[in-house]
Amino acid sequence: MPQFFVRFARARLPRTFPAALPATTQPPRVLPRWLRFLALPAAATLMLSACTPSFDWRNVVNQEGGFSVMFPAKPGLDQRNAKIAGQSLPMLMQSARVGDTSFAVGVVTLPADDPALAAAVLDSLKTGLAHNINEVLDTHPVQIDVGTPGQQVAGAEFIASGTVAGAHHEHRVMHARFAVRGAKVYEAVIVAPVEPAAEQVDQFFGSLRLY
Repeated sequence: MPQFFVRFARARLPRTFPAALPATTQPPRVLPRWLRFLALPAAATLMLSACTPSFDWRNVVNQEGGFSVMFPAKPGLDQRNAKIAGQSLPMLMQSARVGDTSFAVGVVTLPADDPALAAAVLDSLKTGLAHNINEVLDTHPVQIDVGTPGQQVAGAEFIASGTVAGAHHEHRVMHARFAVRGAKVYEAVIVAPVEPAAEQVDQFFGSLRLY
């Protein structure tokens, strides 16, 4: 796991974003630190489910990351260099959490508009998420809106559920979308212990715009 994500998870637990594991490595299936936070113990999950989380949607524009999206709460922001696809690349992540469900957007900025490197980074992000819940990578095409009205870019979507590695064997559901636009590689993710409501998924992904 890139050290960026390890340090970020330690310092800002409520703002954690899924880590990307390089596609070329096969580390032991040890529960990543970001999933240790998301994978709440059973008692804590029951306490959270006893009340209805409050979704306070607001549009957030991230000029540096080149995207806008609706978050269900005030998001946190962090950025560091991350080891992805064998290179140290700048990555920023913006994320919000409501109850036990996390919403996040990560952007990896490449040195240049390099299709080969973009493909390698994209593969690392996809494979990393699938590995985190012990699932085989399975994506399908999806269109993602850009800033120009009526225009879209081709992307990929990953929807899976599985048991994360670790002592508690918590169940997690992941919805993720990926895209490349110019010299930026995007990853938008929802992580929850159960299937999130369709309107929450649609609100988050439907509001995503790339610039």
